[in-house]
Amino acid sequence: MREYLIQARTGDGWIAFHHDDLAQVLTPAGWECAPVDGWGDHRLRLGEVEIAFSGEPPGWQISFEGEFDSHIADAVIATVTHQLGEHSGREAAWFLINK
Repeated sequence: MREYLIQARTGDGWIAFHHDDLAQVLTPAGWECAPVDGWGDHRLRLGEVEIAFSGEPPGWQISFEGEFDSHIADAVIATVTHQLGEHSGREAAWFLINK
């Protein structure tokens, strides 16, 4: 399982937004993802991979489950990081926390 953390570059790491905006903010634009049931605050399927998003005190933790190319996972995370920053008005950054 590959895991990431997205947080604000400055101040509190948590980037909060309204629950009704989860799908809009956390579904990566330009990628063919579909919502699926499972653990986390938001969960998607991209091909054979499931991506789970969980809001945690230090930031948004994102887990990739299944067979995937790490470059694709990094690109998906970069897209979501940009969307979080745009939506919140706060500069965001992502970090790989588990390969």
